[in-house]
Amino acid sequence: MPPKTIKPAQHLKPSGQMEEEGKVLASKKLAEPQSEDNAATNDDILRAVQSLREDCSKQFTDTMDAINGIKSDLLSQAQRMGAAEERISQAEEDVIALQHKVNKLEETTEFLRNKVQDLEDRGRRSNLRLLGLPEKMEGSNMCAFIENFLPTILRDEFGSPPVTERAHRVGQVNPNRPSTPRAIVIKFLNYQDREKALRAARKMKELRYEGQRISLFPDLSAETRQRQRQFDGVKAQLRGMGIRYGMLYPAHLIVTHAGQQHVFKTVAEADDFVRSVRTTA
Repeated sequence: MPPKTIKPAQHLKPSGQMEEEGKVLASKKLAEPQSEDNAATNDDILRAVQSLREDCSKQFTDTMDAINGIKSDLLSQAQRMGAAEERISQAEEDVIALQHKVNKLEETTEFLRNKVQDLEDRGRRSNLRLLGLPEKMEGSNMCAFIENFLPTILRDEFGSPPVTERAHRVGQVNPNRPSTPRAIVIKFLNYQDREKALRAARKMKELRYEGQRISLFPDLSAETRQRQRQFDGVKAQLRGMGIRYGMLYPAHLIVTHAGQQHVFKTVAEADDFVRSVRTTA
């Protein structure tokens, strides 16, 4: 086998020399004229940069226009909000003024309602209501019947027969309760006759005519009667306890207990009194 040929060893250049040679080669390359491909590439880059600048400029302009539009809208909204706040403030002031007027009108309305109710009740002061008299018992002349009827049931309380200005039944016959007679309103010519009849009825406590139980009451307005009916529950309890009571105009409950009189203007006060009496009993 022939012996291998040994290559002669290569001599390595120093690092400083290699750097100098690299710089020389680079300078030579820069000194060489650029090719047409490199020039075309630079033009493309310039055009792309120019196009990018134009796009950016356009987008910036569009953005500024949008911002200016938003600013304009915000300014318009701020103006409208200011105007709306002024109108709301004015409306609140108007509402307060109107509320004061409404309160004043409500007070005036309540005063006038009470005044009308009082006038209506005063117009009925000479009237009495007769309950329980069967239908058609009065015949064809109601006034003549009443003038003979009252002295009979009140046992000659009147020195002379009372004079009635008019008398008539109220409302229509209830088809669901045909046996229930309608009330009779009696208007006396003399107020004193009305008072005599009412005092005699209260003194006798129970009135009967031909086996029928009848009652005499003051003739009051519907509003006053409604206010007095609120005490019906309390009056029922007082009757059960054997305590005397009565009604004062317009709607006050008067109770006589243990030799003392108590006047109650509200149902709550009367209920408290009944509870206290039951507790101490």
